[in-house]
Amino acid sequence: MLYDFRDTTEYMEYPVSLPAQAMQFDGKWIESEIPGYRTLYVSGRETISAEITDTVVGAADGSLYERRRYEPRTLIIGYQLIAKTNEEFCEAFNRLNGILNTEQAQISFNDELDKYYIGTKTKLDDIPSGTNAVTGEIEIYCTDPFKYSVQEFTAHPDENFLINVNYGGTYPAYPAIDAVMNSDMGYLTYILERTGSTIIAGDETEVDGEDVDNASEL
Repeated sequence: MLYDFRDTTEYMEYPVSLPAQAMQFDGKWIESEIPGYRTLYVSGRETISAEITDTVVGAADGSLYERRRYEPRTLIIGYQLIAKTNEEFCEAFNRLNGILNTEQAQISFNDELDKYYIGTKTKLDDIPSGTNAVTGEIEIYCTDPFKYSVQEFTAHPDENFLINVNYGGTYPAYPAIDAVMNSDMGYLTYILERTGSTIIAGDETEVDGEDVDNASEL
């Protein structure tokens, strides 16, 4: 069943007539670009397959776990395309091919506008000749299987000048640090709580309030 989707979050910027799973490909809503096109369903967004590397030791039961590797993801988009004439249909299908031709495009879906995938179209179903109404599937291959937040997470220091970065994601992510220390800020320490790993930028021996000739830069 097709139905209108109304999103009440700050990300809703487009007409509500789009299907719930409408795909935005490289900044373009295909429904808005091609009259007669409509998304029917999307699969491949729900889970990620993982490959486990392990080692069998002699005659011991089971095996020894070494690591886990997430495999690439394939998105399947089912669609319908209807045109009034065969000529209009050919024009619409050519336009669809043109939109999907971008490599490593940013891809979002109407029911999750705050997230995006990166992928490349690998397959667009062939269509029978002499028709102006078809259903088919678009296959998009994501070498990077993860989806990302559209908005960057910004962490702010507390009253003790401590910055706690907890982005709330489901996979470990690490912030990009760009800092210049001068005057009364002698050094910056970044600690990963999970492992205790530490990065220190600057001069730990610098006395508070002491002016420095050369600022430390990371």
